[in-house]
Amino acid sequence: MEKMTRLVAFNEIKAVVAEAGREDLIPFVDKYIEILAKPRKSTGSTESKATKEAKGYFDAIAEVLTEDGLTVSEIADAVEAFEGMSTQKVTAIVKKMVEAGLAEKERVGKRTIFKPVA
Repeated sequence: MEKMTRLVAFNEIKAVVAEAGREDLIPFVDKYIEILAKPRKSTGSTESKATKEAKGYFDAIAEVLTEDGLTVSEIADAVEAFEGMSTQKVTAIVKKMVEAGLAEKERVGKRTIFKPVA
């Protein structure tokens, strides 16, 4: 047996209600059928405000990254847009850049450095 959708179920309920002679319930069922028939907005593909904000900094970060790599503090000092911004915020932005595949993260001793993707 195939899985029944809510829309199909409410259409069957409407048929049963009409067959039982309960015409007073049909507007109620029709309301739910109308709601279920509307296409839903996609919620999975939208980016968060923080991700959109971080993407605005990607070009500036890419310009200062070197093959030797930079720490978050060095990136924060090199990019004017980060002036006055905490290193935690800069770290979050650089992390999103790594997740997007635009930079690489490498651990050197106790330091974490970021390099452009080779």
